[in-house]
Amino acid sequence: MVEYTDKAELRKQGKLKKAIIFDCDNTLWEGVVGEDEIKTNLDIQTNIKFLAGRGILIGLCSKNNEDDINEVIKGQPLTDEFISVKRINWNSKVSNLLEIAEELNIGLDS
Repeated sequence: MVEYTDKAELRKQGKLKKAIIFDCDNTLWEGVVGEDEIKTNLDIQTNIKFLAGRGILIGLCSKNNEDDINEVIKGQPLTDEFISVKRINWNSKVSNLLEIAEELNIGLDS
């Protein structure tokens, strides 16, 4: 027998996430912006767009020059319309993730 569990119960159990934050280089694309030729990682970007369509907040957190990343994103399938928050700078990823959680008003385990 299969039991039905609703989304609220799954979320309470920590099995549903409200947001997923991704790095850019060697994640959304192969290569490092400003150093390598960039090759789109289409499978990952398609899956991220699917998650965004399901209501999961998508964020980017990358140690890089923001203008360089934004220029690359313009030519990617995963455009700004799917991205809820960005922290692209040279600060530590930990401090950027803390800022993102605060901005989205969610816990780090969400």
